[in-house]
Amino acid sequence: MQARWEILPADDAVVAHLQEVLGIEAVLARLLALRGVTTYDEAYRFFRPQWAHLHDPFRMADMERAVARLRRAVAGEEHILIYGDYDVDGTTATALLFDFLHRLAPGRVHYYIPHRQKEGYGLSMAGIEYALAQKASLVITVDCGIKAGAVMREGVARGLDFIVCDHHLPPSDLPPAVAVLDPKRADCAYPYDELSGCGIAFKLIQAWHQQEGCPVEALAPCLDLVALSIAADIVPITGENRVLAALGLKQLNEAPRPGLRMLIRHSGRGWPLRISDIVFGLAPAINAAGRLEHAELAVRLMLATDKGVAEEYARKLGVLNERRKQLDQMLFVQAMAEARRLPDAPAWVLCQPHWHKGLLGIGAARLVEHLHRPVILLAQKDDRLLAGSGRSAAGVNLYEALKECAPLLAKFGGHAHAAGLLLPQAHLERFRAAFAEAVRRQLDGKEQTPVHRIDAELPLSAITPKFWRILKQFAPFGPGNPNPLFAARQVRQTGLARRLKGDHLRLQLVQDDMPPVPAIAFNQGHRFEAVTAGRPFDICYKIEPDRFEKDNRWRIQVRDFRFEEVGR
Repeated sequence: MQARWEILPADDAVVAHLQEVLGIEAVLARLLALRGVTTYDEAYRFFRPQWAHLHDPFRMADMERAVARLRRAVAGEEHILIYGDYDVDGTTATALLFDFLHRLAPGRVHYYIPHRQKEGYGLSMAGIEYALAQKASLVITVDCGIKAGAVMREGVARGLDFIVCDHHLPPSDLPPAVAVLDPKRADCAYPYDELSGCGIAFKLIQAWHQQEGCPVEALAPCLDLVALSIAADIVPITGENRVLAALGLKQLNEAPRPGLRMLIRHSGRGWPLRISDIVFGLAPAINAAGRLEHAELAVRLMLATDKGVAEEYARKLGVLNERRKQLDQMLFVQAMAEARRLPDAPAWVLCQPHWHKGLLGIGAARLVEHLHRPVILLAQKDDRLLAGSGRSAAGVNLYEALKECAPLLAKFGGHAHAAGLLLPQAHLERFRAAFAEAVRRQLDGKEQTPVHRIDAELPLSAITPKFWRILKQFAPFGPGNPNPLFAARQVRQTGLARRLKGDHLRLQLVQDDMPPVPAIAFNQGHRFEAVTAGRPFDICYKIEPDRFEKDNRWRIQVRDFRFEEVGR
């Protein structure tokens, strides 16, 4: 499907002001304006994230109560259980808090990660029983707990206290915890509400250190895990997250903990690491533990202090990730085949009983990239129920669409972009039709066409050493601060063009009379003949470091080609 290209609109007055006060090119000022930067001071904070830019943790509702209860537990020699989730955010938060607390209360801190297939997401009764078996009196939930009111009430009745560290949207009734740390609470005055679950755990640690009078910079060793969580959980890299991500990437590149150092080595990713290296290299390996076996393996990797132990855990995660890739590819091929058998629809509900339930979410996300439709994948849970995971496409709120289908579902939850559900098998065809109709109503006649939102037109000759030096300072990139997408017109392929393994292209592109520019085009091997036919074409592209060059040169990553001239 041919994608539409849209040039994003920017405020010309803001662009002109930034160009004047910063002394930069208009295109760079435009990039800042598109990212919400309007003044010199905002630009300074954007380009120079610092420890001083972190917010006071005690501005978060219930933080005083959380620290007070934690101090009482440490001083009273109570046993503490950290209850986490099985994804990267949950495991990093668990490892971060355990690493901190076991230094204060050695031998009295425990952690519990639920089994993805047997228990599912969130606080479970199995976790409550485990806490009681460890003689714990305080349970700290990380990256979960905000919607666990019923289970938590049972735990409270059996003598447990709870501190919730969560970043998901809270229900109208908060759970019965001593403290609920969640900046999305309606009554919370904290100035930034997009922290990851691990980020909330970090703020609890920061609050403790602040009461001790310790400098915040002493927490640098924590931030490799925080950066990992921010990248993997796809939270916005804006505001405080941008500061934590930038400082965390510095820690990850300069002094990562032993387990992460070994994981980086096994991932084959080059240095320095970027957010994209975490998203596509480290995070899938960590998630493979929870998807195929048990996420506790990932926590052990993060907590490993011995190089040999860290090496063994990294190797195990690497093996699991390779197996995950094979299963994922098999699921993808089968799901695409099933989609082709079904009538075209605004949304796809695809089902095979044997699909691995731990891979449904990433499988759905991959299918959305190819089908440009919301996708729900379902597999057999038991004799009566199907378990499913869905991902949305542009213009569709997945949670709202599922809410319209609620009478047909046994259970569902999630947000606008991703959701999970349980569906009685007998309702499959009715649900397929109802879900497609709910999506159709949301779209209201809008085309389901992929869109490339372009920051600016930029001829290849404009990518000078100075321009590249400033553009690099826009990183770390991610949601809310994407790597800028540019357009260049009348480009030609010159020299040697190669098809690479995995359906990729390596190119040498020229525009006008400039020297050739190295380029890569992922998943576009099918364009080889058109690109090498000798006629000019337009490209939309990103600029990235070329790790094959020792002098840290750049290359362009072509996101799309147009072989007919479009309006200028």
